[in-house]
Amino acid sequence: MKRDAEIAKTMMEEQERVIKEESAAEDKRNEVKAQNYFDLEKQVEEPERKKQETYEQLLKEKLMIDEIVRKIYEEDQLEKQHKLEKMNATRRYIEEFQKEQALWRKKKREEMEEENRKIIEFAHIQQQREENRMAKIQENEEKRRQLQDALAQKLEEMLRQRDDLEQVRQELYQEEQAELHARKLKVSFRN
Repeated sequence: MKRDAEIAKTMMEEQERVIKEESAAEDKRNEVKAQNYFDLEKQVEEPERKKQETYEQLLKEKLMIDEIVRKIYEEDQLEKQHKLEKMNATRRYIEEFQKEQALWRKKKREEMEEENRKIIEFAHIQQQREENRMAKIQENEEKRRQLQDALAQKLEEMLRQRDDLEQVRQELYQEEQAELHARKLKVSFRN
């Protein structure tokens, strides 16, 4: 932006200088014409025999001056053309620079958008992985709990069966003892 302002300032200064030079050249031409008219009027008052000679001399000088003015004009026009070409080149440079800046900004914006898209995509992948990991942990925890419940139930069943078996053994033992005692009593009564 600073460079654009400097280029614009240079173009304005160059344009002002061209206008001043054109004005100075126009003033010079007017001054020469005025001097010619003044000399011509002065010569009119001289004797008649010198009029033709003076007229021819003035005409020759006028032609010389016209040639000088023409050359000055052509040089001014050529300089104007060069300056105009330079200004056009400067304007094209500014336009090209602005175009390149716009393309650069567009490229950077696209790169930033792509980077943000990748970041969001990566965050989604990480979130999905975390959710899958937590789901796997919960699944394993549920399996572990179910296994513990199954083991606890099996252990409880085994303990119950052991108690039942022990109770049956006790009952059989008591029956055997009662039967043995009854036999002893019979033997005692017989004796």
